Amino acid sequence: MMHLHLSRRRFLWLSLATGTAALTANCAAQSSDPSPSFDPKAVTWDEVVRLAQGTTVNWAMWGGSDKINGYADQWVAE
Repeated sequence: MMHLHLSRRRFLWLSLATGTAALTANCAAQSSDPSPSFDPKAVTWDEVVRLAQGTTVNWAMWGGSDKINGYADQWVAE
């Protein structure tokens, strides 16, 4: 059995290289996704509404203000 001794510097370089390779492979796989892109600046609001019909639309917003949360929960949500 052969023991491989890695210095701290070599271990860090190998870790960095492995992490970079994993991130690159993951990004490359996502960029080849054939799903259509949606540019909200290129469509009218009526088109957005038409495209959203029959789908679930999730609305996410910042949760750091009681006033804004009350507005969203009591007026917008109804």
